[in-house]
Amino acid sequence: MTQLGFFSEEHKELFEKSPTTYSPQYGGWSLTQMAGAGGEGFGAQTRPEDSWVIFKNKLYLIDRVDWAEYFSKNKEAMTNLIKYADSQWPRVRKDIKSGAKTFWPSLKSKDPYDSHEMRPVLADTEIMVLRNGYVIGGYDPVAYFKLEKATKGKKNTSYKWNGATWLFASEEHRDLFEANPEKYAPQYGGWCAYGMSGHGSNGYGAESRPQDSWSITDGKLYLNWSSGVKNMFLKKEDEYIKSADVEWQKIRKELLKVRKVHWRFF
Repeated sequence: MTQLGFFSEEHKELFEKSPTTYSPQYGGWSLTQMAGAGGEGFGAQTRPEDSWVIFKNKLYLIDRVDWAEYFSKNKEAMTNLIKYADSQWPRVRKDIKSGAKTFWPSLKSKDPYDSHEMRPVLADTEIMVLRNGYVIGGYDPVAYFKLEKATKGKKNTSYKWNGATWLFASEEHRDLFEANPEKYAPQYGGWCAYGMSGHGSNGYGAESRPQDSWSITDGKLYLNWSSGVKNMFLKKEDEYIKSADVEWQKIRKELLKVRKVHWRFF
């Protein structure tokens, strides 16, 4: 059961009488990220101590204090954010209850606006190694090509390549990968292709979701943050790939230095 803290008995009693009046919208997850900037929204940790807005008698929490200050003064922007967030919350709420990943910003005092965390696994490689210690979370890269579906690999069918451990669903897949790893390995080390492109800006490393965010174009495997982001990526695929190819040459060097990257909390 979720524990709540109150400043006084009076506040506790007020909440008990009408919890929906005082509870933050979207379960306390960030309004701005739930809105998804007009795209696919997601749950993101907030900063309740200084990043909140009360709008039309409802409490909204946000993950950055400067955004909270801006939206508190901009009614039109708040209205648009709430419109998008309201449409996304039913799906995100269902996903969170099912154990879906959520975005977890760093709250380090040195940078209160830092929305990054250290890499899930500090591997000496630019490849995306997730918390279980395997590349792309242990999904079989060859299966996307041969089975045309995301398939978990087996721990007893592994191969070490490029400083990281890859898992495969069968020995046949492992042998195919071993013979030509560049053919089957995901582009950009398995990091989100949309994020790597910077979608019009500087690229960055963002964790991808191998189970449902993958696509194959011209014989190359691309992974993305989520299925929704994958769809955005595919709309301007040629443009994003061209940009990501350039950005990857810079980002991979930073990843080898164990640079912080966007990631999702398990």
